[in-house]
Amino acid sequence: MRSLVALALVSILIFSPMFAVPTAALQQVDALSLTSPLPELPAGGGTFYIYASLSTPLGYAPLPRTYLVVSSSNSSVLSVQSGALLGSGYVAIPVIPVSPGAAVLTVSAPALGLSDNLTVRVGYAIGYPEHLSVEPLPPDMLYGEKGSALVELVDAYGNPAPSISGMQVHMYEYPYQFVSHQATAYVSPGSYMTYTQLSAGNLSGSAYLIGSAQGLSSSSPVNVTVGRTEPMLRVTVMPSSTYYGSAYYVIALVQIVDPSGRPLVTNSPVQVFLSSSNSDVVEPIHNYLTIPAGSDHVWVEAEVTGTGSANLTAQAQWFLPGSATPNEITIYGPSAMALGQTYPLVVAASYAGSAVSEPYPVVVTSVNPGIASPSSINTTTYLNYNVSTENVTALGVGATLLTASSPYLAAGSISVQVYEPGTYMGNIPSQLAIYGPSELINGTEAEFYVQLLTSYGSPAPSQSPTEVLVQFHPAPGYVGSLPSPVEVQVPAGQSEAPFNVTITGSGSLTMEAFAEGVQPASMVVSSLSGVAPVQSYLMESVVPSQPVIGAQPVLYLYLEDASGDLVSPWTPVNVTVMGPGFSANATIPAGGFYAEIPLPSFPSSTSWYLVASSGQLGASASFNYSYIPVNLTVQAISGMGRPVQGLSVRVLSGGAEVATVTTGSDGIGTASLPPGQYVVEFPSESTPSQGMSARFESTPNGTSTSVQVNLTSPATVIAYYQVYYQVTVLTSHGVANGSGMFPEGSVDIVSVRPTLILGFPAGYAFAGWTGTYQSHSSSVSIVIDSPQLLIANWRVDWAPLYIAVAVVVVGAAAAFVLVINRRRREVDVGPTV
Repeated sequence: MRSLVALALVSILIFSPMFAVPTAALQQVDALSLTSPLPELPAGGGTFYIYASLSTPLGYAPLPRTYLVVSSSNSSVLSVQSGALLGSGYVAIPVIPVSPGAAVLTVSAPALGLSDNLTVRVGYAIGYPEHLSVEPLPPDMLYGEKGSALVELVDAYGNPAPSISGMQVHMYEYPYQFVSHQATAYVSPGSYMTYTQLSAGNLSGSAYLIGSAQGLSSSSPVNVTVGRTEPMLRVTVMPSSTYYGSAYYVIALVQIVDPSGRPLVTNSPVQVFLSSSNSDVVEPIHNYLTIPAGSDHVWVEAEVTGTGSANLTAQAQWFLPGSATPNEITIYGPSAMALGQTYPLVVAASYAGSAVSEPYPVVVTSVNPGIASPSSINTTTYLNYNVSTENVTALGVGATLLTASSPYLAAGSISVQVYEPGTYMGNIPSQLAIYGPSELINGTEAEFYVQLLTSYGSPAPSQSPTEVLVQFHPAPGYVGSLPSPVEVQVPAGQSEAPFNVTITGSGSLTMEAFAEGVQPASMVVSSLSGVAPVQSYLMESVVPSQPVIGAQPVLYLYLEDASGDLVSPWTPVNVTVMGPGFSANATIPAGGFYAEIPLPSFPSSTSWYLVASSGQLGASASFNYSYIPVNLTVQAISGMGRPVQGLSVRVLSGGAEVATVTTGSDGIGTASLPPGQYVVEFPSESTPSQGMSARFESTPNGTSTSVQVNLTSPATVIAYYQVYYQVTVLTSHGVANGSGMFPEGSVDIVSVRPTLILGFPAGYAFAGWTGTYQSHSSSVSIVIDSPQLLIANWRVDWAPLYIAVAVVVVGAAAAFVLVINRRRREVDVGPTV
């Protein structure tokens, strides 16, 4: 028997090469593969390409000439130019990123029976135009004046964004009768700004300007005002609603305010005529009033003469008939006050919001007495014969809440804002203003405007030509030369004039405008330098990432910020790429996204280390690049031709370990490696699992555990191992034989002796084997093909007890018979004579 096993082992070793798995059997089936050269496509960036190729074990191969069917899961994020196209090679599939989000691109090749999906992310690129910004220069114009509308291309983050190919902008105005403008403007290639001319008409009013361009979000509406925006008189009636019959007088407070509602203190007396639109309802005691110099207001009593509504100056006041029992306090007064001025307050008992002429004790308090404080805390409510019940003085700039409370009625309150007052000086220019872009890309020429304003901020016509000097001062951190001072003349009768500035430095500077007799103006302008709005990093990708030899891949170069967002540069970025026996130059264009460089179809070495660098960025991108991913397969076979699982095989290159391959249940392990010289090192002895040991014997090349491999195409290295398995024999009685490590395929004789253990009152008898092997025979022969565990089972043997009982019973029976027989003999013998 043993001679037959030995013969079988020798035969296996001789013919073992036939057990090597052919390389073709390890190859995968070709599949369709989609690749995007950019990690994220820019929304609104135009047409981009997704590449289709065949994924094979040798790398990504060109497609044969075939039709491809293309679709997008979300056309509002990513649209396809064509649902089907005919192509071959590395097929470029045109797609259009529309808006931020993610969409799944599905491409199938029906003739090949292949398809693939690719999730494409779309986002906003930094530095690429996303919307328009329109700014009127200046925002307020006098009749007939000329101005400009600054039109800028802006990215999604608010940065200037040049256009790579130029852009037509359409301008719209509503209403159209106040200001006319050029209908279109053109942003030149590489630029991000342009201007359109504005012409003010002869009607006072405001118009909204909106800019739109194909592929960009429209600008937000901006307001341009035409006409001399004068201060206005504001009338506050206190109380504004009262019950006729219980009230005879109210107070009318007249204030001078600017268009924003800020009080204006006049520098000369202002005559005011106060009239009622319905004297049968309310009539001022005095129609002619005077706002004194140094004040912003005047007040007068008005008599309530009937029911209905009346208009005092510009504000409608309502008066309700009847009377009622008051249930709350209402406090009346100006909502805007000038610092240092004193104003009347009316505190009234009221019902449903209308004043009732009944006296109640009232306490008036201020949340912030330092802003506005009543002259007396304790007072009484409004009576028809004592209209002005309280005064309040503006003491500080800010906001406060005045509250009037009574123990008998619900409290009332009024919010008050105190301003540093302006000064009303008619249409005399008192200050300058500068308008223009607050950010400029370094070296861009921009148009600015200086404008004469009144003290309250409205355009003021120049009485005679006004010379304005514009100077420039650097802010901390500004680098470079300053623009030369600019002299600007505002023509007589006009309020504004344009001038141009080019800033070549980097950082922020202050632009100051001076003119005789008026307050100067200043504006901070930032000059943005660098290739993009943010710190940018050079990135690369190769399409396809692992081409087969003979196919020409393309290197894509692009920019990202620290967060991984795509960056479109303001200025062209020049890039140099160098590798073994290779060099090339490329430029990422201003307003573009990437540059392409074809790589060699047949490289001078199988593994490249390419370096892409740009002096403008002060950084470089370096990367390893392998043309061919090659599978190196290791296979471990036992002497019986069975796979050996769990072996760890080292792969070394240049003495360093580059991979560890572990054999699976089929005895095979694979590593995907770049082409080159490798050493496969098999373990001389291993314990892959419990109860198993594998000892290296040989490879087809010899008995060395190390095998040299020149990996230029998929290769398989086979090693043969003698496998040993543990046999464990256990018994609780007697002596077991057969435990130990035995070669795979050998025969182990397992036995136990003796099979019967004597004892009293009972013994033990062998009952059979359990575990990995079952038998009732005390001696068995096992062919070893796995770890074995045999356990001897015993049963209790009661035979000694049974024999002892039988002996006792038989003995007792024999004794009984002897006694009976003896007695019988004694009876049979008679008396002796």
